Amino acid sequence: FEAEAEPGGALRHGIPEYKLPREVLDREIERVRAQGVAIRCGVRVGGNLPWKQLETYAAVFLATGARVSRPLELSGQEDADIRPGLEFLRAATPADHGTLGSRVVVVGGTDTAVDCARTVLRLGAEPVVLCQGSRADLSASAEAVEEALREGVRFEFQTWPVGVRKAGHGENESAMDAIRTLYDEGSATRPRQRLTAVECVRMQPGAGGERPVPVPGSGFDLPADLLLTALGEEPDLDFLPGGLGGAGFLVRVDEWGRTSRPGFFAGGDVAGQPRAVAHALGSGKRAAIGIDRALRERAGEALPALAPDSLRPGGTGNPSITRWRGDDPVRRHGAVDEVVPFERLNLAHFAPAPAKPDRHRSFAERRASFAEANLGLTTAEALAEARRCLACGVCNGCDLCLLFCPDAAIGRAEGGDGYVVSDEHCKGCGICVEECPRGAVTLVETEATEARP
Repeated sequence: FEAEAEPGGALRHGIPEYKLPREVLDREIERVRAQGVAIRCGVRVGGNLPWKQLETYAAVFLATGARVSRPLELSGQEDADIRPGLEFLRAATPADHGTLGSRVVVVGGTDTAVDCARTVLRLGAEPVVLCQGSRADLSASAEAVEEALREGVRFEFQTWPVGVRKAGHGENESAMDAIRTLYDEGSATRPRQRLTAVECVRMQPGAGGERPVPVPGSGFDLPADLLLTALGEEPDLDFLPGGLGGAGFLVRVDEWGRTSRPGFFAGGDVAGQPRAVAHALGSGKRAAIGIDRALRERAGEALPALAPDSLRPGGTGNPSITRWRGDDPVRRHGAVDEVVPFERLNLAHFAPAPAKPDRHRSFAERRASFAEANLGLTTAEALAEARRCLACGVCNGCDLCLLFCPDAAIGRAEGGDGYVVSDEHCKGCGICVEECPRGAVTLVETEATEARP
């Protein structure tokens, strides 16, 4: 159930098209639909879909995201053109080019702030991002910040807004602004006063590592036609029924997304996951395992205890769906959660191959359109990257153990699937272990089970 007119959530409404083209998103959603998933849009749970009706389902997964923008208190902000960044991203289209004025101030060090600034560039205005701390304090991804700097976004670090300056429409306006005012007078959403500048102060670290504090006498005005706030977002949990065990602005869940209410699961932003698409997908995967287990237990199936580490490669990272289902396509000889360290690889059997860098549009092209900025790899380059994988710890039947064994103790297994070692001929020299390119062979000391001549 999706409250919006189209599915996709934050991927559609919070990520600009130059990062995630809509045709790519639509194609991925259609792949989900093709698996038999029904997506019903325009349905708001707790609104036109009562909770009682939702409770008729065997399991419910809540992933409503974080949409409530954190407020920014400024002196004189009443009636000024100040907008939440997420709302701006949601509404911005190429047709808005030239409508923002010439100068836009974005407040915040989040990914939303950086996305807003890069979008402002593409709409023909010059953005300035105000951050309370240093560059190292930004919560935005380092890659996004670097791309923004290259595109021409200006960052003012250790700077914070304290107020805004305004002028009545028609007051000190240029001829073009006056014409725009004339045609926009009927707009009910038009601010009654025009933003002219943002009052700022420089910041310095507080004593003893406390929050930054203003530098005395450091105030200055930053010209601006629009102010966007992007301090982060919080989930809206007001629509939830009782019994879900909320923790502040979050829904409390366990490893598998289970809430305190039987049959209800949650993930992503509402459960306090890191604000990234990959983490949201991971929380959905974990909840899928939790839901599958709950349904099977309800059907009377006896299942062993669900140990998270047993489903994770190396005991870390996100659980594997294939390991939960027991149909891992990779033939493994070691423990299911074993991770082969780099030191066990024999790189002498690999030909060095440099990584293929992503292709990017020129910065002039980026600023001129919403076309995808990072073009990624061509099909040929992607295949070449796949061939660079060393397949650590996985036997691929290269036969090197068989060829290097000095005692001919290793032979192919019946049917050609894997290898067998003859206890009669193997003397434990370990040459096969040393020569294995991928660390898939191990030498383990065991006690003799019978006397040998």
